Amino acid sequence: MGRLQKYLEKITSAHIVLSIQKYRQIAEVTLRVRDLTIRGEESTADVYSSIDLVVEKLERQL
Repeated sequence: MGRLQKYLEKITSAHIVLSIQKYRQIAEVTLRVRDLTIRGEESTADVYSSIDLVVEKLERQL
């Protein structure tokens, strides 16, 4: 999530959920940026890969 630091002054709140469903590691992130809601979700076999992928997705949206 440190890669999103260049946008931090615009982000008003963040909600992060990490969960496991059988063999899937799921990372869900919801960011409030001014009056917009930006959401990303990824699932892989590794929680760290899921986090990296969801951060990349959020960077593209920002």
